[in-house]
Amino acid sequence: MSNLIIAESDIMTKTACTVPITQIILDEDIYPRKGVSLKRVSMFAENMRDGFEIDPIEVQIHPDYDDKYRILDGAHSWHAYKEIGATEIPVHIRCTAGCLGY
Repeated sequence: MSNLIIAESDIMTKTACTVPITQIILDEDIYPRKGVSLKRVSMFAENMRDGFEIDPIEVQIHPDYDDKYRILDGAHSWHAYKEIGATEIPVHIRCTAGCLGY
């Protein structure tokens, strides 16, 4: 799954794809929520094991590591994917026009 969605303003792009879970970092300095609910993570993991589809997490290219992404939204899902042993997960990569060279 790899497509490019260009926002009406052409300022923001969102790419849907699958990336290795090892390339995703939870940067608690920018993540808006305080802490992760283990109960919620367990619920998501159980739903994943039961075959429910979970929305892709929102990430952006990490400003300090070219080969990493940082989570903008979806930390609970990310933890749940780790809990079930997923090696790759679906993400939406959010990017301003400048980060792709447009």
